[in-house]
Amino acid sequence: LTVTLAQVRLNIVDRHDIDLPVRVVPRGGGSTATIVFNGEVYNWVELRTELEALGWAFKTKTDTEVVLAAYLEWGARCLPKLNGMFAFAIWDGDKLFCARDRLGKKPLFYRCIGQSFELASEVKAFPELSFVGNDLFDLLEFCPNEHTLYKDVFALPPGQYLVYDPARGTLDRRSYWDIPHRFGGRLKDDEEAIEGFIELLRDSVRLRMHADVPVSMFLSGGIDSTLIAVLAGIEEAFTCQFSEFKDSIDEELFAQDFADRAGIKLNVVRPTKEQFLEDLPKLAYHLEMPTGSFSVFPLYRLAKEARAAGYKVILSGEGSDELFGGYARNEFLMLPSFDTSDPRIQSYLAMLRRYEGSHLDRFCRMASRS
Repeated sequence: LTVTLAQVRLNIVDRHDIDLPVRVVPRGGGSTATIVFNGEVYNWVELRTELEALGWAFKTKTDTEVVLAAYLEWGARCLPKLNGMFAFAIWDGDKLFCARDRLGKKPLFYRCIGQSFELASEVKAFPELSFVGNDLFDLLEFCPNEHTLYKDVFALPPGQYLVYDPARGTLDRRSYWDIPHRFGGRLKDDEEAIEGFIELLRDSVRLRMHADVPVSMFLSGGIDSTLIAVLAGIEEAFTCQFSEFKDSIDEELFAQDFADRAGIKLNVVRPTKEQFLEDLPKLAYHLEMPTGSFSVFPLYRLAKEARAAGYKVILSGEGSDELFGGYARNEFLMLPSFDTSDPRIQSYLAMLRRYEGSHLDRFCRMASRS
């Protein structure tokens, strides 16, 4: 049996050079366990303290070593204890344990053919890839759960772990978390709801500021990124503005206004048509699977500029539009009816009409991207 594990490290927490992959001997003795890890566990300091009280000693100040010790102490029961974004694999001497965070922020792909098992954080790591079609992708324009666009290559779904036993030739995949189906009592007081939400948001940002390197952010000037910038106390930020669209979409105006008020140094990135043509092959290479979002190009340019300025950690308001309803279309969708002659909603008529009719009518229309 040959087992090969390898990784590169971003050095966000504990800037010292450490041996990779990280290896640990179980507290009670036994075979050395080895981990490859991608991501960050934000509550690793608290977990380390808990493990030290049980008798564990640590050689590094990294979340990676804490995650490995937590697995050796609690097995798969360690996963609900981890607050973060992660994908990792652990070889404990006779089997391979792989896990992915609750919502799948960090990727983990695997391929199991015969007695061979391969895993990676990028599909391009697998040799001899074969592209295949996928009906779900054609419908949704992305691949959910375990699906990919490559033959025999699967994604470990969010909130799941798998155990591969080479001696038995078995692969067991299980779920350790799901979106709660029932949420308990409803909050009826607006102020209580707002205060509770702000406290959760403040704690969330605080946890993500745990880094031994400077932290910056992508700032659009909208509700989402502005809130995060205030809570994080950011000193320098990056925003994107296309010169061609300045007459119709000028986010620079709002981002600069807020940056001036908050005393933030704002770097404006201005992507060009020439850069888009130059970057397109790189975008396809890094994305690995097609995406229907044009934002990958400006995000790539923002990341490139931030990295050139010396930043490895970036916060952003990506993915929070539904939380704060920051776009005009969200306001229109909440109206009981809409006036087709209203000039404000002319651009959104096609979308708004998808919400007309019964719940079933609306669901069927929204489920189909065609």
